[in-house]
Parts: sequence; structure tokens; C-alpha cells
Amino acid sequence: MKDKFNRHQNQTDFIYNYKTGSLQDFIKNIPKNLYFGASSVCKQACLFCHSKDFRHKGQHLPFDQYLTVLKSFKELDLNYNVCVLAGGGEPLLYKSGKYDINDQIIAAYDMGYKVYIISAENDYSRISKEAAKKIECLRISFTRINQKLNKLEGTIYNFGDICTDKIIGSYIMYDERLKKYSDKIDSTQRIKGKTNILYEPFITTEIIDLIIDIHKKYPFLNNTRISPDYFLTVDNAKKLTKKFINRIRAKQFDLSRFNIDTSHERDSRFEPYKNSCIEGIINPTIHSKYPMNHPEDDGSFIVSWCRQHVFSENTFNKNYFMCNIDEIKTVLKQKINTFIETGTPQDKHIPGICTMCCASKMMEAAHNVYKQLK
Repeated sequence: MKDKFNRHQNQTDFIYNYKTGSLQDFIKNIPKNLYFGASSVCKQACLFCHSKDFRHKGQHLPFDQYLTVLKSFKELDLNYNVCVLAGGGEPLLYKSGKYDINDQIIAAYDMGYKVYIISAENDYSRISKEAAKKIECLRISFTRINQKLNKLEGTIYNFGDICTDKIIGSYIMYDERLKKYSDKIDSTQRIKGKTNILYEPFITTEIIDLIIDIHKKYPFLNNTRISPDYFLTVDNAKKLTKKFINRIRAKQFDLSRFNIDTSHERDSRFEPYKNSCIEGIINPTIHSKYPMNHPEDDGSFIVSWCRQHVFSENTFNKNYFMCNIDEIKTVLKQKINTFIETGTPQDKHIPGICTMCCASKMMEAAHNVYKQLK
């Protein structure tokens, strides 16, 4: 089964294979997603998480604004059809007045979106029967097995009313002792203080064995994505991948139940295609405007060009701001018209801050399509 969450690969495949039609057809037909960081609350502090240092502790996108975003993108008539609830916090902890994750799922589904959830929780009984039927896919990150005090609890799941056919797994391997692509990332992402006591600093054979235990308990997990920390060097990413594979084989477990991510082997993944980036058109991201404790923080949310800049900047960068929530239709139409006319949706290029792009291949393909159709 192809990984349902491999959105960049799906989009890249589409772009490379696009042969006929106009630029308007191209923009309309390319797979597009809305990526919501609607909740900034999370109980965990995973060592590989690149949003933890600026995460709010209690901020949620107001539900009426959530509905406004969904409606605005639908009214653009450009086939925005996937709503991803994930972002810089745990989506199951979303709360806005009387509304919670169930209301988010139902509202998006009823507007015609496929609802995807990326979560690190263990108990999904809080998702109602009605909402569970309307989830397209749930990706669970098996991160709790890294907590030193309750590793075994991290292997126990309550899936509630969610159909097991809709559940896939995910695990990010990290090692805080290994060099990363960016010295800035390497230095700023290290956890200090109490979290060093709570979390293992690197993947061990014990942790890999716990991943095996999860798959023994839940045999329906047959497409778990295993990825090294995306910001390790290629050589170090290969080391972790090899360590995982060798341990699985040593334990004589079925390696085919895992989808080993080899995207780290693409050396150009950190080199955005500066001639034409359309990430903001096909993967717009809704998140809080300011990082935690920012003096200007007013609790507002914005639409950002992409969510990857926080990885390299370790904070929000105003250069990635695309629009306010009430400006979505106007601004997106302008961006699309600019792309059709000039080959880039940007009024000005953003090179220099796009240092951690994992969609560079897609950008290159999009530019090639633009040249062919122009």
C-alpha cells in the first residue's frame, strides 16, 4: 500500500506526468492540501521536533476561523480537497469553546475534504463514531516509546471507533550525537534541562524492539513509515536506516511491514528551485502568527507560504507570511495569476531563507511544466 501521507511524492508524480492542458488546468488539477497547525498544545517534547521551542502553551485556532479557511479555499474552485490536522501541536488536544477535534473532522468532511490526521497520542477513544467514519487516514507517530519512564506504555493503543484500515504508523529515528546539515539546527535543537532526563537522546535496539512489539500487537500495521531525522547528513541518515534494518532482520521480523524512507539520499532536497516555488499554492499552512512569548503575540493565526521555514529558522519568519485568514481568496487568486503570467507566484523571490525545502524536486518539475505550457 502506498503511503497515503507521502504528499510531496504524489504531487511530484502528478507534475512530472502532466503533459496536456493549460497552466490554469495544471493549477486546478494538481493535488492540493490545507495543512493546519490549529492547536499549539502538546504533552510531549520529542527530541526531533523542530517546533517545540516556539510552541504556544494553550493557543488554538478559533473554530469560526477554521470554518472560514475551509470555505475560502473551496470557493476558489481549485480542487483543494485534503485537510491535514497536524502542525506544531497535538491535533487531538484542539479546543475552541465547545468545539474539539470531532467538530473539525466533521466540518471538513461535510465540505468535501478528505481528512488526514497526524498524531502522537495513544488513546483515540475521544474521537466520536460519527467523526471516526469521516477520517480518511490517521498516521500515528510512535514517539512515546522514547520516554524513559514509560516506554512500555508507549506500545499500548486504544483506537476507539477508527477503522484499522485507515491507520498507518510512523517513526522518526534521531541521534542527538550525530551531525546535521545545518550547524544552526544542530546547536539550537538540543534539549536542555529536564527533557534530557525524560527522553532517550538516540534510537537504541531496545526502542527498535518496542517498535516490533507494537507491530506484533497490531498486525494491521503494514505500512509504517520509518524515517531518519530529516536534518541529519546523508551519511548519518544512512547509519540510522542501516541500524534499524539490521535490528529488524536480527529479530527475524518482517521488514516488508515497514516503508523505509530514503528521501534523505536526494542531495538536492535542501536546495529549493528558486525559479518557481508554488508550495504556497498547493500546500498552504495555517498556523499561529507569533512564537511563544513574542511581545506582539495577539493570539492571531495566519496563512503561511509553507511550514518548513520553522525548521531552519527555529522561529516564525515574516517573509513567509502569505495572508490573513480573511484575505485568502483575494491573495491566492493574485498569486495564481502572477504564476501564470511570470512563472512564479511570488511578487519577489525568497531565496536565502528557503534552506530546508523537502519539495525542491516538485518545484523543479513545476517550473519545467510551466515552460512547456507557456
